[in-house]
Amino acid sequence: MRPIYKPKRVIVTPSSNGKEYTKTLLHRIKKLNPSVEIIYSDDDQIQSPSVENKLVYLKETLVLTERKGKFISTFESPGAIVEDMTTVVSLNWHCAMDCEYCYLNNSISRVQWQYIYTNVDRIVGELKVEKYVQWVLRTIWSLYNEYSSDVQTKISSRFFSLADTIRIKNFKQPIIKDKTSALVYINTRLEELMNGINPNSSTNSYKEIKNKLIAHQDELLGSENKTVLKIAEMLNTPIQVVSKADNGISMKTVQDSLDALRKVVDQNSDLSQLQSLKKTLKNAKSILEKIDDISAEDMRDLRSKLADHFKASTQVTLTLLPMEYTDSFAIDHIDDNLLTFFKLMEKHPEFEIQLATKYPHVENLVEKYPHTNVRISVNFNPPKVIEQYERGTYSLEDRIKAVKLIQAKSNWRIRILMEPIILIDDYEQEYDALVHKLMKEIGSKQIDSICIGSMRMGPRLRSRIKQYFPNTDLIDEDKYPMDKPVFPDTKWRYKPETRADIYKKVIAIFGEYSMDHKVVLGAETSSAWDDIGLVIPK
Repeated sequence: MRPIYKPKRVIVTPSSNGKEYTKTLLHRIKKLNPSVEIIYSDDDQIQSPSVENKLVYLKETLVLTERKGKFISTFESPGAIVEDMTTVVSLNWHCAMDCEYCYLNNSISRVQWQYIYTNVDRIVGELKVEKYVQWVLRTIWSLYNEYSSDVQTKISSRFFSLADTIRIKNFKQPIIKDKTSALVYINTRLEELMNGINPNSSTNSYKEIKNKLIAHQDELLGSENKTVLKIAEMLNTPIQVVSKADNGISMKTVQDSLDALRKVVDQNSDLSQLQSLKKTLKNAKSILEKIDDISAEDMRDLRSKLADHFKASTQVTLTLLPMEYTDSFAIDHIDDNLLTFFKLMEKHPEFEIQLATKYPHVENLVEKYPHTNVRISVNFNPPKVIEQYERGTYSLEDRIKAVKLIQAKSNWRIRILMEPIILIDDYEQEYDALVHKLMKEIGSKQIDSICIGSMRMGPRLRSRIKQYFPNTDLIDEDKYPMDKPVFPDTKWRYKPETRADIYKKVIAIFGEYSMDHKVVLGAETSSAWDDIGLVIPK
């Protein structure tokens, strides 16, 4: 078994400096690594390191800080995939592992560091109302699915924004705090909430136009051309009109303000700096023509069904995932955040805690909370994949030992997570052998589901992989040919027939041992579900 994670340096921010918990963390880290470098920062906003290999430096570093905003959020995966509504708890950020394909490598340009939050106890207030917030969100989404003619296989970006706004406002001043206030919240804001999700609503259409105009104005203000600067100033009028469009200003007034600007832009169409704005103004007309707010009749129908949808939402299993942005078990020997979270969750047994890991060190939580409502996803891949593309993680044997420990000492439910499947040499034989090994050594005890998925990556992640792993063959088109994303999907993927073939074979081998396991696909398109005959969950 490989050594546990030991940071080479720790940065302590002002918000965490001097706290008893911070002192405890530093004491543990010094015991692990007596030569660890301790850096005391003057600012909670730590600047990006100016080093040659930024990724390695960040992986070697822990930052102790307080989280400023809410801990709980609704998670949205990009692209046209099938995914249930997931609620994430951010106990810490980034991961000590070094998996080449990890989407977190994308976030280095935004959230730079591996954070341990030293104020996790503040989550108590959010947990008190989380049940009711989830009821509200699930009811809204359920009602919109009732209204929409399109099948919604995952939450939309507009729903994600709406959910985030609701959570932020409720975090600052709780309005949704019990069953009654949750239902009242929806009932008194139903039209606003439904049209907030509706992509063709006037609210979203005006917002889209406004945001594009503001972006153009910011760009044009950097010009030295007097005509361009004048047009940038003229943008103030349509921006203000569109901003007030939901408060009584007619669509004709909006259109007239855009037409006036378009006329001036057309008169100066020889200026290259105006070409993008010219295109936006043309598209804005099309956006306005497509505005389609939910009708009064449809709204009355939705309101009549509100109570039933709300009741159904209160009967859905509520979940919390404290491990989306990190594998918390990787630093469980350093911080107490998972332990603190489990202790707080003793007062909220209605929630299922969802964990996901490649680490074998689960004994601490298993022994202290063997009967807690937990479903843990343990990730498996053939040894060749682990050694080549999942560096910094533990071996297949270590992961199997972790599952056996869970089975022997707890009632936790287990999901076998086999993703991403990577088309290494002889991959069919490798994954065939992996499934047989898992079923023979782990068996079916406490296994409630199996999730399989294949390699996928967005364009930006592909460039990150090239940058951080210059010697990798993971994006070698000759070895691993992938199709470019086709809208609305956003990921490069193996060919559909290749994915369907390996999925069917893996599922068939699992079926040789048991037909009782629920099988789902991880971050896959609806067509991939259809290709192998799986029913998309509602």
